[in-house]
Amino acid sequence: MSKALKIFVTRRIPEKGIEILKEKCEVNVWDSDNVISREELLSNVSGVDGIFCTISDKIDKDVLDAAGIEAVKNGEWGDWKPTWLCGSNIMDKTIGIFGFGRVGFGVARRMKPFGIKRIIYNDLTDVGYAQGLAQYVSFDELIRESDILCICCGLTAQTRRIIAKPVFDKMKNTSVIINTSRGAIINHDDLYNALQSGDIKAAGLDVTDPEPLPFGHPLMSLKNCVILPHMGTSTIEARDRMTVNTAGNIIAVLSDFQYTL
Repeated sequence: MSKALKIFVTRRIPEKGIEILKEKCEVNVWDSDNVISREELLSNVSGVDGIFCTISDKIDKDVLDAAGIEAVKNGEWGDWKPTWLCGSNIMDKTIGIFGFGRVGFGVARRMKPFGIKRIIYNDLTDVGYAQGLAQYVSFDELIRESDILCICCGLTAQTRRIIAKPVFDKMKNTSVIINTSRGAIINHDDLYNALQSGDIKAAGLDVTDPEPLPFGHPLMSLKNCVILPHMGTSTIEARDRMTVNTAGNIIAVLSDFQYTL
């Protein structure tokens, strides 16, 4: 029987890659998210047949001499990690939209070309303009079926804190929730517990309650929660449009006529 090939992996990487290597090779992994030190790299490549390296590893003459392998050109790109900030793709996923007004409709229209399996929504009523784009479902079906749940509804007495523990308990543990509407629609304490316990996979928040969140809020300590500073309209074009609309409204009220953009 031929001797097994020896492979050294210079960083913690997704297990699927390791499993493929292990089918035919003897694999040694530097089990860390951090860049391997120069000393450890030189020590671990001694006698190997191949190196699975990352772009942060400096593979030069000394390393190649220590291993006996062919040269590979590598660049530098900061403190990159193979498993850092890895999410899930949206192809073949079910996108759920809570609130199907102009914002919800806009989200659905933009998501449709990306190979989405199904777009479902819930609102007060089934709307005609969703035909051919999204399917109306009950709120219960929305939260049970959505792989990605987008909150696009307005804040009312009915929607305030509606996304809370009973909802998280029914969602898939692989689901991602995204809120670009109003922070108070989600119970943040329940969201923290759901993220920490693995009831849902991740959350993306452009809005919070209060806003901004107090420094040191528990949600900020979670790696599976991304919080942005309410920047959904942060484009020059959007801000221009907002000022034009506001100016037009002022003129319309003071001049007692309808201002046409």
